Amino acid sequence: MKKDFFKKIKLPKPDKRMKRRLLIIAICGILFVGLTVFRARSVSALPDVAGARRFAPEGGYAQIGCYFADQVTVEPERYKEFTYRMESALTTNAIEADADSKGRLFLDCYSCDGSVTIVHDKKVAEAKAIGTGGDFFYLHPVELKSGMYYMADALMQDQILIDETLAWQLFGGSDIAGQTVQIGGTSFRISGVVKTADGRMREAAGADGALMYLPASALKEYGKLRHDLDRMSSYELILPDPVSGFAEKLVRDTLGFDADSMEVVDQTKRFRTFPLLSVWKDFGTRSMTGNAISYPYWENLARGTEDVLAPVVILQALCILIPVILIIWEIVYRYRRKEWTAHGLWTRFSDRVYEMRAKTYTQQRKRKRL
Repeated sequence: MKKDFFKKIKLPKPDKRMKRRLLIIAICGILFVGLTVFRARSVSALPDVAGARRFAPEGGYAQIGCYFADQVTVEPERYKEFTYRMESALTTNAIEADADSKGRLFLDCYSCDGSVTIVHDKKVAEAKAIGTGGDFFYLHPVELKSGMYYMADALMQDQILIDETLAWQLFGGSDIAGQTVQIGGTSFRISGVVKTADGRMREAAGADGALMYLPASALKEYGKLRHDLDRMSSYELILPDPVSGFAEKLVRDTLGFDADSMEVVDQTKRFRTFPLLSVWKDFGTRSMTGNAISYPYWENLARGTEDVLAPVVILQALCILIPVILIIWEIVYRYRRKEWTAHGLWTRFSDRVYEMRAKTYTQQRKRKRL
């Protein structure tokens, strides 16, 4: 019945002009799909901003990153204070852990950065170092070539992760989990080997070779801290976000740092359409700041991806806008030429509905007679 209804509705016969417009609309559709796939793949290549989706796939959680200005000294010892203050703030707002969150109200971690000198036999290597604390490897699941992550709460803070570049420099291979090296005259066991990042953007972000991870306390004692300051460079959380923006505001208010001392980023929504459009609002001034912040490599990558995807969002908008304009233009063009009118379409539609009802009524009467 429905097929017959649409079959008898006559559409305008496409002329050359309409064919060109239909071709443009088809190209816009294909381009939109391609840009959507590119955008999704670009975001999926950033596991460091997807912690909330891993922790709570059903939603309702946000991942918040806090980055401290270089002139602000926030000692790693304050990590426990931050954890306590966040837990108290969530409890005050009547937010409790549920079954889906595995009994944990929130996850948090911190990091600091510096460098270390690693020795194995007679081989010596200099490496960039990231000191970690808390649930760091849940929020930053670096890709392992071998071995496993070390435990943040291990009794002995003597385990490290090194990347492939260091592994080849020191051992000539990457399957070396369990081997030991010397840092500052103290033995450390390699718990795993991290895949070395490649690509121009990752290299520019600081995620390229000769990189290692170790407990923040070990970096402080046996390595060299950036600017020789014992300070956190970042504090990050995964916490409930019952209303969009709640988590970000709660973190700002609870930690108590002003905008000049700490930058807060909601990782969960930064790659949505409107936040990416806001990147254009800061075009030309985005890199200008009076407060120097040494972003960790994962934040550098996220900011670089924002810059790449901001034009993509504009192109996607154009891929929608152009077909809409062409369709409206075609309707107005044919209406002005009196090829059809709104009244004529309504009359034709009403007549067709009447015919369908009459046909249905006739068929029902025949069935009753039988």
